[in-house]
Amino acid sequence: MSEKNLLKGKVAVVTGSGQGVGRALAIGLAEHGAKVITNNRKPGSTGNAMLTGKEYERLSAEKKEWYDRVQAELNGDAETTASEIRRRGGEATACFADISKMEDAERLIRTAVNTYGRIDILCNVAGAFGVCEIDKISDELWDKVNNIKPKGYFHTMRYAVPYMKAQKSGRIINCTSRAFMGDIIKHAE
Repeated sequence: MSEKNLLKGKVAVVTGSGQGVGRALAIGLAEHGAKVITNNRKPGSTGNAMLTGKEYERLSAEKKEWYDRVQAELNGDAETTASEIRRRGGEATACFADISKMEDAERLIRTAVNTYGRIDILCNVAGAFGVCEIDKISDELWDKVNNIKPKGYFHTMRYAVPYMKAQKSGRIINCTSRAFMGDIIKHAE
């Protein structure tokens, strides 16, 4: 089987695939033949989620140019990513759903099954940023971050696993990031 058809006949759900790593992963799965359900909470990009305005202003002109170019390539939403997959000849359907809500996670997984007949791969990439010192973190910030990872990941797995058990196959990939170490741009300064 050619690499292009490695995932032919497989159906993948990728949370947080409107932009960044999730977007790249969704496009990559489609390029290998998978039908993909793309996902993020709502229409529209979250934009400059990695840096505050103050942090952005501290970047050199060269780093701002690089950052702006990368953001333009990676920003979007579930429909933007699904459209790009279709433009490249793949199959994709967007589903706007907030996985921190159990009923939305169920709707996301059912979208895969109702649209393509199954779910073979679940990639949880969605995340929320909230950086501050531990002794200053508020309940609101804690909930913002943890309602996605790990709670939202649990929600999607909760609904995907029964289908995978019935099929006697499936893969779940839960992603994290280096964000707990501080963002990469800060380390590059």
